[in-house]
Amino acid sequence: MTTIGPAIPLKDQVFNRVGDISREINNTLEQAARIAIKSGNNEQLALFRARFNSLRNASKDVAFEIVTVLKRYKGVALTVWEIASPDARATVNEELKYFVDERYSQSTRTIIEAFLNLRRDFEQFIAGVSSGDLKEQLRVLVQKVNELTDIWNAVFKETGEFREIIATAVEALTNMRLKKIVQIANQKADVIGVSLETYIAAI
Repeated sequence: MTTIGPAIPLKDQVFNRVGDISREINNTLEQAARIAIKSGNNEQLALFRARFNSLRNASKDVAFEIVTVLKRYKGVALTVWEIASPDARATVNEELKYFVDERYSQSTRTIIEAFLNLRRDFEQFIAGVSSGDLKEQLRVLVQKVNELTDIWNAVFKETGEFREIIATAVEALTNMRLKKIVQIANQKADVIGVSLETYIAAI
């Protein structure tokens, strides 16, 4: 499993700062648009602002999707301790296989690519700007978008590792081994879930 870009541990991401980052991007675009009126670039900056806010909402939706999946997983995980027959184990395995699905990793990848494309377009726009003041305003945007991209790279990495742990649990030869692996998966799910709930509340 690979990430699209560099990823640092999810626990190190400053998720309670995403609200500040979002506001800083919007405020910077608004201020830059005022500066850009004379050059006629203000309309393009308004489009960038609308595009960012659309992406911000989309990222919140994906975060909510992942949190929902993790909550469903925690419900299935509780049944592991109730396995009393081969049939019960087979049922649990089938339910766990759902969480190996790449669907939410694909959603996360889409968000990362969208942030990367936004950064690229910012950089191309900045290259064509002649005003020094406007360039300085816009360079801040690249840094802030990078911060959000780093967060989603970390989410992509951690959800991928979670899926790999669940795949290992499905292949466990004994119920005791299954329970140990599920405990590890629970810890991973908690880290991801808490981080993304913070993101949802702050973004």
